[in-house]
Amino acid sequence: MSTNILVFIEQRGGNILPASFQLFTVAAELAKGVGGQVQAVVVGQNVAGLTQQVASYGAKKVLVVDDAELAMYRVMPYAAAVTAAIDAAQPKVVLFPTTFLGRDLASRVAARKRAALAIDCTEVSLDGGDLIATKPVYAGKFSAKFRLSSSRLQVATVRSNAYAAPAPQAGASADVQQIPLTLRDVDKRAKIKEIASTSSGV
Repeated sequence: MSTNILVFIEQRGGNILPASFQLFTVAAELAKGVGGQVQAVVVGQNVAGLTQQVASYGAKKVLVVDDAELAMYRVMPYAAAVTAAIDAAQPKVVLFPTTFLGRDLASRVAARKRAALAIDCTEVSLDGGDLIATKPVYAGKFSAKFRLSSSRLQVATVRSNAYAAPAPQAGASADVQQIPLTLRDVDKRAKIKEIASTSSGV
């Protein structure tokens, strides 16, 4: 296990969600505290073109898992992709945005890696190598702190707007590593034919 911090980049149709960029602020703070590096993982189909944008927010290395099986979100193939990136990067901490996808994927990845997991954090920090995760409880009436042991991989989802995104740096670059995707038959059982947008009409 390294001292690096890995950020999951959530994208839809090649557009990165702002919540992913916000993670680079806390990732940089964590990496500085342990002398590590901020890295990122991008998952999807035809997503290699996003690496420059990801680098501009502070990623020193971008791991790309690009495959037709990842064209639309399905938790099993995406979990396999992120797990493969984790195996390659060996990070200390993995950060996901607290979105529907982020919560769903983070829990599956944590289970695969037998990692410590905290969901919906408003603040994360390191104390002696352990990850200290602050999150609201009892419908936001209280905040609680949880200590995730440094003896295993630490995974956390961070609530949107808990941290402001850093200013992008023009001309920044990052090492890019292509990660091959290997799926089991069980990973491909669910099929998505179409995603339809709906509106309340309000």
